[in-house]
Amino acid sequence: MAFATTAIRYGWVALTSLGVLTGVTIYVVNNTRQQVKPEDIIEIALGTYERCLATQTATNPTYSVTPPSFVRTWTSNVYTTNGVTVYTSIVTNTIGWHVDRDMMVSLDTTIKALVPYYVDTNTVYDGTTNIVMLTVTGLWASLGIGDKTNQFTRTPCWTNPISTNWVIDYTSYWPSTNGTVTNISYTSDYRQVVNYAQSWTATGGHVWVTSSNWDSSVVAVTNAATYGDYPWQIYVEDLQERYKVLNAMKVTKRTPGKTTVTVGERENLAGTTNYLTKYNETVGDSPSTNYATYNFNPPIILSFSAQWDGSSWAQGYIYNISFKWSELLISTQMSSTVSIYALPEIYDAGVGYTNRFDDNGYGFIPGIYKLLDLGNDSTNDYVMFDPPAKIPVSGSVPANASITTGFKLAGISMLVNWQFNYCTNKYW
Repeated sequence: MAFATTAIRYGWVALTSLGVLTGVTIYVVNNTRQQVKPEDIIEIALGTYERCLATQTATNPTYSVTPPSFVRTWTSNVYTTNGVTVYTSIVTNTIGWHVDRDMMVSLDTTIKALVPYYVDTNTVYDGTTNIVMLTVTGLWASLGIGDKTNQFTRTPCWTNPISTNWVIDYTSYWPSTNGTVTNISYTSDYRQVVNYAQSWTATGGHVWVTSSNWDSSVVAVTNAATYGDYPWQIYVEDLQERYKVLNAMKVTKRTPGKTTVTVGERENLAGTTNYLTKYNETVGDSPSTNYATYNFNPPIILSFSAQWDGSSWAQGYIYNISFKWSELLISTQMSSTVSIYALPEIYDAGVGYTNRFDDNGYGFIPGIYKLLDLGNDSTNDYVMFDPPAKIPVSGSVPANASITTGFKLAGISMLVNWQFNYCTNKYW
């Protein structure tokens, strides 16, 4: 007998008998629900899965972190007048009635493996000096979760409500009839009125008194949190911590498999040698306005410079840089947008040259990342960067001097901002 299932996303399914799985989860402000439901598990399981999809590196496909797959054997019993029939089904990536703790523990390993493949978005802005990747220890500390180092919370810290206890403590001669006493001591959560034998004599018997004047104390019992794998009873706090980690993973850093750069040499000024720089190399070209296309593999270091070799200026520049989507190896199972940040630096022409930074008004500052203006060519599906058309060469040049003016783009970072479907609500 097969189990009826309903598709969720990415090939994952849930038992149809679970009903609608789109209710309010525990990942909301001022959550009051303490019972974990299947929709809460779905957020973590599929949130992890889709972030693995975003690490795709090849079309076959290959991933930096392989999307998890969980195969389980489920059985069901059918009772009839003839006895019990047992049915067995093999299911994959299926959400059932009960929380699959082994699956959740395995997902923790995957979540931690994913972290270093995502960018710390606090370091991504126009003007940053360093775009860095997340680390487990850094993320745990910044989110203030678990042991704030590398472990999730296992059982959360909890404190009993503050209460007043009375210490019932007295000595009674009852039920003895020979003067033997019994010491009685215990605590009570209310002020008790106790009748007991205060004394005993052979002639007078027991002397009884009543007392309610007991010492009291205000108490609160606290259990410290524990850390590590999920407990057998999964707490809301356990899942919320995983949710926060997955929520922090939004942007990956990619290097295109190939970058198409159209280069051109312009305006040989009163000289006979023509220069065009790429990859810090000087490339000769004919003394006219020509353009050629080169395919560059990473790392990408592009120069926009003009050189005075002691007798003449020669201007070399790169006309545009194009990144073809089909070569970016980005997963198409989620929507995404791409931003390209470049780190401008002084172009060093080598020994004997005086190097001057000049961005021709483009707004570059050496050592500061700048978000490049992008445009989409709908026909060829390119993302482009168009640099200045010409490097200025004004200014006096000493006789026989060797001078380079312009800039180079190093540390080009292509950032992919993913529109994930799970663990996206930063509710805290």
